[in-house]
Amino acid sequence: MKKKTIPMKLETWNELDQIRLERGYNSYREAIEYLVENFKEVSTANNISNVVGNYVANQVKQQFEEYETVMNERFNILRLRTGYTSKHTQLILDMINNHILKHDLDNSSADVPALISNAPTLIYTQALEKYDEQMKHYQMNAYNKKQKEKENLDE
Repeated sequence: MKKKTIPMKLETWNELDQIRLERGYNSYREAIEYLVENFKEVSTANNISNVVGNYVANQVKQQFEEYETVMNERFNILRLRTGYTSKHTQLILDMINNHILKHDLDNSSADVPALISNAPTLIYTQALEKYDEQMKHYQMNAYNKKQKEKENLDE
């Protein structure tokens, strides 16, 4: 054992004295040894929590990547099916357009039944314009959201 002199603030000595009395130690050396041991335990616990936290984060990341792969495969199937649905929807719209034109249910001047692609009805045109406006609005919101996220990451 080696004897050393340690200058400390009065508040630190008071705290050390309080620890010594609470723990029932006879000397300040025992109180200091107690503090050093607690510091080692806390450091070890922090190291363990870091290791466990990193392990859990890696596991979650790995599972997310596996999930993302599976979901991408399912979304590809969904994209294919959506394409087929879009074709059938276009056919139905063409038939409805013909019906509207044939029975003079539209305010347009054309009397000849036609496909939406070459003679859209007023109803169809208005619906398409409304849809386009909504899509522009959603796209602008998505763009603004990405910009805000990017700005937050940069800060």
